[in-house]
Amino acid sequence: MLARDNEGNELGTITPYVVDVSVNYSLPLTERLTMGAGLRYLYSDLFQGQDNSAKSSAINIDLAWLLALGEQSDLLIQLSELGPKMTSENGASGFAPTRFRVAYMNTTEIADRALNWSIQLEKILAPTAPIVDANGAVVSGRAIPTSFFAPIFTSWADAPGGMAEEFTEIRPSFGLSYEVTDALAIRSGYSYQPIDKGSLNYIGLGMSYSTDKVRFDAGYAIGMSALTNPMNNHIQIGIGYSL
Repeated sequence: MLARDNEGNELGTITPYVVDVSVNYSLPLTERLTMGAGLRYLYSDLFQGQDNSAKSSAINIDLAWLLALGEQSDLLIQLSELGPKMTSENGASGFAPTRFRVAYMNTTEIADRALNWSIQLEKILAPTAPIVDANGAVVSGRAIPTSFFAPIFTSWADAPGGMAEEFTEIRPSFGLSYEVTDALAIRSGYSYQPIDKGSLNYIGLGMSYSTDKVRFDAGYAIGMSALTNPMNNHIQIGIGYSL
């Protein structure tokens, strides 16, 4: 992965190291509505121990609501990584990438096997940097708040380009999953993001293997952007256990 500073200057190639551990609990509220909550620990080391300012950690919570729209369709609303700013080992802090997601999911049977497809919209609830003059006064946009909680509300209308720019901060994704057997499923998907908002354009391929208690997931991302994409050649492995 190619690293750049705030001015876009190249800092060299890095191999980031990220740990994400979470414990989740779900509770049916009605026959159609289920709520989930999770506690998450994040640790990130962008330069593999070479720079303490690039090491950061945070403890956050996740919240989700799943509404059954019918026998084969669901609506998911999720707020993930809610919590204080991420703090680096040298004392610096920055906003955690709190995410708001809305997803529609549908299941169709093909040859007695389930084909699941989903459409998702995601927005990062973090401040968009304003345009300032030579004296540092905000010319367009909104001043970056100091509270970690404020961007959950203000990030919907703080972009210097107004609502037209806000819409470009919403990232659409599409996914497919097919159950090969009762335990094995294969997945694919596509995610799009404009170049000036991160350029996270990639195709995802993955699989999952599940038993009554244990679930194993593996995924691989292929970058589709002309710019250096942090998701290019990204490998993700997850293990889950149900109590």
